[in-house]
Amino acid sequence: MGKLESVVQITGTLDNLSFFTRAGSDKIIVRLKGGPSREKVLTAPNFERTRENASEFAGRVLASQMIRRSISAMSGIFNYNVTVALHKPLRALQLLDTTSPRGQRTVIFSRKPAFLEGLNFNTRASLDSVVRTPIECTLSAEGKAEVFIPELIPDLNLILPEKYPYYRIVVGLGVVPDLVYKDGKYVSAVPGMRLSTQKRHETSWVSVRSRSEATTIELTHPPVPKSKDCVWILSVGIELGTLSEWGDILPVRRQGAGKILKCAVPDF
Repeated sequence: MGKLESVVQITGTLDNLSFFTRAGSDKIIVRLKGGPSREKVLTAPNFERTRENASEFAGRVLASQMIRRSISAMSGIFNYNVTVALHKPLRALQLLDTTSPRGQRTVIFSRKPAFLEGLNFNTRASLDSVVRTPIECTLSAEGKAEVFIPELIPDLNLILPEKYPYYRIVVGLGVVPDLVYKDGKYVSAVPGMRLSTQKRHETSWVSVRSRSEATTIELTHPPVPKSKDCVWILSVGIELGTLSEWGDILPVRRQGAGKILKCAVPDF
């Protein structure tokens, strides 16, 4: 490895040399390209396990992206990479498939739908620490949800940061199909079903110093192909708001709290 001492500033590859920089330095590092070629990784027998691992990793990437999209109603609350955090539990779910060959093990959400329940969306505060009275819900196998929000009283069962003057409740209902391996890639197990969809509802903004009456929020997901090879995902969160310079109330990103409240398998 060496440093490029020249007025020529390049990065990338040139013949068998790689040119790159490192964090905290503007010096360009030069080294010989190493490691096996792409063709060797894709074809050599001794890289078979690597190919199997890469294939299943791709399945988990798709699965985590699908879940992320199904809870996108809560995206303003996220303060960490939920997609990355899902990889470990998704691998455990994938390992439950003992019939498919390595490299093709399925991701069957409907086998263990409850594994996602309780997933928090913000590492600074859990929903249970902000809303001290339990939020209850029902979720039918047909994709109909009712979320019962209790009366919220500041400093009693509602503990919010004082620096933000408003809050509102957000509810999302999504569906995620199981993933199977077919024709060299992971695809939805439900023909005609999109890889993920979701519906969102939000309440009006409320002052953090005001109590809000108990309310019931109802959501019905748009029709989907009838199949038991998928999972409904119901999520709920509390967003914080602040006044813009024009007097509008805008949500504050990466603040608030939320979680996946319940998951259920359809029963068509």
